[in-house]
Amino acid sequence: MSTPGVDIIALSSDAVLLSYDEHWDHARYVERFGESLLKHCRKIDAARWAIIDDISNWPVKPPNEIRLCRQITEKLVVNGLNHVAVCGSDLAISKWIFEQVVPDRIELQFFNHLDEAKQWVESLGYDVEFVS
Repeated sequence: MSTPGVDIIALSSDAVLLSYDEHWDHARYVERFGESLLKHCRKIDAARWAIIDDISNWPVKPPNEIRLCRQITEKLVVNGLNHVAVCGSDLAISKWIFEQVVPDRIELQFFNHLDEAKQWVESLGYDVEFVS
């Protein structure tokens, strides 16, 4: 599913995989990301679910985007989000940003590679067979 600023939003029965295009347009992303992600996540019919966020092409978020992501994440938590795996960047600033965005009641893990993130999510019992 192609969304401006996001190359792929792929779904499984209880997980979402986000991958960003290397040429993403920040302005279009900010305008549409929240509503698009919420719409796709509503398709998941599970009491608990996870997100794998591959930030390989986008390791740093500006302050206004941190606030936006925090608001979106709070809505996702209400709808059953339990786990977030972030991969593709080992920059300390990315870890700090995600710790600001993701509420304390969600388990958050960081990985250098997408395969590692998928393995962790799968070990928690989630389906990692994504369809885009």
